[in-house]
Amino acid sequence: MNKISERLDQLKTSNTTGLMTHLVLGYPDMPTSIEIARTLARGGADFLEIQIPFSDPVADGPTIMTANQTALDRGITVPECLRAISEICEQVDIPVLIMSYYNLVFSYGTAEFCTAAQKSGVSGLIIPDMPIEEEQDELLFQHADEHDLINITFVSPATSKVRLEKIATFTRGFTYCFSTYGITGSRTELDSHLASYIGEVRKHLDLPLGIGFGIKTPDHIRQIGKIADIAIVGSAIIDQYNTASPDHALQQIGSYVGSLKAATRR
Repeated sequence: MNKISERLDQLKTSNTTGLMTHLVLGYPDMPTSIEIARTLARGGADFLEIQIPFSDPVADGPTIMTANQTALDRGITVPECLRAISEICEQVDIPVLIMSYYNLVFSYGTAEFCTAAQKSGVSGLIIPDMPIEEEQDELLFQHADEHDLINITFVSPATSKVRLEKIATFTRGFTYCFSTYGITGSRTELDSHLASYIGEVRKHLDLPLGIGFGIKTPDHIRQIGKIADIAIVGSAIIDQYNTASPDHALQQIGSYVGSLKAATRR
């Protein structure tokens, strides 16, 4: 069984909200980002979303965009990232998902990228700008399935019922629900219509739901736990690093993730 599916089963049995944490490889540098990955896993993350830097991260807000550019300015390459991901997968016991953008995957070669991801020990892919309508030509879902990778689907408050039904035919593992319109990290409070929106999604998708974009506090985690299955935290982790002194950054990230994890118990 895929590690993502295994962890989802464990979370359901324990009646616990899953916690997925995000990092950008190469930010602030490659060795430190690898240490951040270990810290997130030790702190209690259930899933690790590792972003391969890209020059035009359209779904990301300023914090993650800046991290992407910093990594690219250091000359980070896709092969280097895949080697780092392999190292991380050997050292953590939670599912690892690669997050990036489709132009990067296409440039590498869709089949070749999935092969490399599987060899690295990855369990899933998060490619937010790959519409399911392109599957007939690009075959990302097909290649992912052939390599036992779960390719995560996405929905937003603007997703129509017709599209939800189409997404349901592609979905494995869980679906990533954008908490509201916009980009990552761009808000401080959860949308007041989040519960009704997630309720509508559940009518069409019979799989666990993760909620991301703007998730920052233990209270956010508790709110998400009432309506969904996974809380996804990204920009806030980079903020923790950026606001800490260099000597205490990893400790601060670990404490922060621990506080989020404590809020996952229902």
